[in-house]
Amino acid sequence: MCAQHASHPYNRAFPISSSLFAASTLTPNSTPMSSSPTPADQLQVKLVTQSTDSCVVNQRKVHKQYQPTDLVELAKSIQSSHEFVQSNAVSKLSVIAEQMAALENQAKQIIEKARLDAELHNIPCNLQKIPGKMYHLWQKPSGERFFSMLSPEEWTTSKNEHLGSFRFEYDRSWTAEKDFDTVKFHRGLVEKFCTSRAIQN
Repeated sequence: MCAQHASHPYNRAFPISSSLFAASTLTPNSTPMSSSPTPADQLQVKLVTQSTDSCVVNQRKVHKQYQPTDLVELAKSIQSSHEFVQSNAVSKLSVIAEQMAALENQAKQIIEKARLDAELHNIPCNLQKIPGKMYHLWQKPSGERFFSMLSPEEWTTSKNEHLGSFRFEYDRSWTAEKDFDTVKFHRGLVEKFCTSRAIQN
């Protein structure tokens, strides 16, 4: 380049800053970029907006951060509850099992009593059976059994064997003499219960 051309005032070189160059190259709709990064304390993070209804609960407990140990304790609590429910169920089932065993025993006694009553009804008797009366069971040397109104104290010369004494009940059942006290006790309980219920009503 010649000295004359270089000395022309419009041909002098002017320094252009990078910021001005960047601003001159922006489009009309674009915004200028800052040359320095935004400070961290000026950054904004979007958070969940708290509900206006949250004031009815404890904010500290609602937003509490639970630790893994809390979950372990919760699992232990649930397991303990399951064990308690299972133990409680087993305890109740044990009571039912005991009741079932008692009912089974009572059923066996009722069946045995019915069998004995039927057997006694089939034993020969030359007298008309009257409810509430005592009848004495005898067995001849031949093995034949029969009912009589005579007791061992009254028939001392008999060669027959005395097998037992029975009372003919009003429900057409038989009660052995050895069971008189037990039957009397049970009937007393039933009568007492019925009397108390009648008074309450």
